[in-house]
Amino acid sequence: MTTILIGGGGFLGRGIIDALLARGLPADDLCVVSRKPHASLAARGVAHRAASVLDAAALTEALDGATRVAHLAGRVERSRDHGEALWRLHLEGTRNVMEAVRQRGLGRLVYASTSGVVGCFAEPGRVAGDDDPYCEAMVARWPYYASKIAAERVAFEEGKRHGIDVVALNPSLILGPGDDTGDSVCDVIDFLAGRMPAVGTGTLSFVDVRDAADAFVQAIEGQGVPGKRHLLGAKNLTIRSFFDVMEELSGVRGPRLAPPAWLQTGSIRLLDRGLRKVGSRAPMDAVGVEMGQANWSIDGQRAAEVLGFTPRDWRETLRETITDVRARGLV
Repeated sequence: MTTILIGGGGFLGRGIIDALLARGLPADDLCVVSRKPHASLAARGVAHRAASVLDAAALTEALDGATRVAHLAGRVERSRDHGEALWRLHLEGTRNVMEAVRQRGLGRLVYASTSGVVGCFAEPGRVAGDDDPYCEAMVARWPYYASKIAAERVAFEEGKRHGIDVVALNPSLILGPGDDTGDSVCDVIDFLAGRMPAVGTGTLSFVDVRDAADAFVQAIEGQGVPGKRHLLGAKNLTIRSFFDVMEELSGVRGPRLAPPAWLQTGSIRLLDRGLRKVGSRAPMDAVGVEMGQANWSIDGQRAAEVLGFTPRDWRETLRETITDVRARGLV
């Protein structure tokens, strides 16, 4: 048996590898497919095969001998500057993964999506469930989420067409220790660095990488409902509450200003536009400010029922994220 993680060298992928090895899977039965090797995985004896999800032929070759496959490849990017690249990576890449799985005669794929494909609302108080419709209109201006919706839809459609059981897992914001790039924990980094200019009016949901990884391991080992998504969220908080707890745990004073949503988004857009004209950028990403006015709350029951998803105490996750970010010198 060979377990292959496409894009397994990232934050979530390394968490899944930790969980698989802890359950006794031999390192030589595990392989990561990505463009570049990851030194820490090589040191643990995890094999690497070089292939991009955008290279269909190389990807199909890289899945030779696979019996279990998880598609984790993606890029967490809020900016609209790289929208075309995000669409290509997520949509075309997922098409190539589905075709490679079909050509290899595999009947199952675990697919890493995001809770943001359904869990984003303008209205306060709304909470997304596992089977809610895509929130396409709401996220149309944010290429990351729009492209992830398109990719998840393709995965399910191609799976149904070719008899491949696609089990989608949809983590919310992934926090916890181990993010060596800071891409996933960027909100924590920005808070600690004092780059949060105001308190957003929306909500967020987050999950510990270790708990998300455990759920993925269950899916890789055969659990989960084919053709369905499984939302993974440990805690929903208002942005105000999130900042209050971060301040308590870190000792860093959070923002106090809480202007209306329209004023926050309008001000940051004007500032960003003006600074770009002189070759500079706003200290806070304009898209991040926009997203802070939306409501990202979720309530997924399916993962608890079929994957045994039981998240740890959410304050522990925030505390250990802060400690890890500081230890890595990311702030």
